[in-house]
Amino acid sequence: MQKIPEIAKSRVVMPAQLSDPERNALARQLHHVHQKIFAGVSAEEFYRHVIEPPAEATSIQLYFAEDQSLIGYCAVHRYRRQVHGRNAIVLRAEAGLVPEYRGRGATYGFGIVRARPTTRHVRRSDVASFWRV
Repeated sequence: MQKIPEIAKSRVVMPAQLSDPERNALARQLHHVHQKIFAGVSAEEFYRHVIEPPAEATSIQLYFAEDQSLIGYCAVHRYRRQVHGRNAIVLRAEAGLVPEYRGRGATYGFGIVRARPTTRHVRRSDVASFWRV
């Protein structure tokens, strides 16, 4: 059985807190690794879908190999919506790791951590700090 290489480090970024040049650089870097994982999404579509979707908040965890190369990401987006006359929070996420790093559920934890404060009966202060890193 082949050993799955370890993710060396991760870092969370919030595109809304970046300058335009920083967001564009992030988009290029993420789209490059995205193309190694998935097919069929243009750079422009990727930017609209992952970097600047019409969400209230977007948070992206980046995953790096030992050599500091980007090997994957997990993006989580929060939307506030009215559903059947009630306020609701909708989460959307996309994640991917290059094939040799898959198999440990690395992206799963980030999504769960971001979803937890949206569950029922949470304190308002918890929701306010939901997207702070």
